[in-house]
Amino acid sequence: MGYATSEAAEEAFYSAFQQADLDAMREIWATHDSISCVHPQAEPLLGQDAVMQSWLEIFNGSSGVGIVAEPLASSVGANLAVHLVTEKLLDEQGRVNGVIVATNVFELTDDGWKMLLHHASPQPADAAAAVPEAHQLH
Repeated sequence: MGYATSEAAEEAFYSAFQQADLDAMREIWATHDSISCVHPQAEPLLGQDAVMQSWLEIFNGSSGVGIVAEPLASSVGANLAVHLVTEKLLDEQGRVNGVIVATNVFELTDDGWKMLLHHASPQPADAAAAVPEAHQLH
């Protein structure tokens, strides 16, 4: 099942992430082997098997992840969408204990929008004040 918009696909991605739901996560990603994922401070993962194995390891033993994604910028074309977001990682009390900057790339397939790439990196401590308001990428 694909999604009607890239925004809906991204919302489903973060929902699956928050719920540590591997089946839901698998539904979001494109099914071909050109997908890729870079988790914070980790090596790039290429192909469906490697990407899904990484999510299995992240979710293993977890009942969910406290994360809030906030859009920074996006560019949506006829069949490709690029979203730049900040991911606020929350502790058990709901306090922000880390900020990640992520790029999510989606493609429009015959089944709707699917994820091609998730690339996440820790936000430098001094960059928080310099992040612009949400806008369109050029």
